[in-house]
Amino acid sequence: MSSPPLQNRSTGLGGRVLRSTAVAGGFILTAMGLVFLFLPGPGLLLLFLGLTLLGTEFIWARRILEKVKGQGKRLGSIWENRRR
Repeated sequence: MSSPPLQNRSTGLGGRVLRSTAVAGGFILTAMGLVFLFLPGPGLLLLFLGLTLLGTEFIWARRILEKVKGQGKRLGSIWENRRR
């Protein structure tokens, strides 16, 4: 009698729940970040956190996150040159 195969975390029930939670949380944080870009609140932080969560599951979110990081670095260098 053979033992049942071990379930992979990503395909088991726990993995699906974790992935679903990450995706739902990512979309919620990203939406809230977009709203708070126009209202008082931590818009950029929520947008960054949402894209980070979505980036764990989706390539397109990783690409957007890399572009945002690049723009942040560019703005940081502009700010540093301005202060001199």
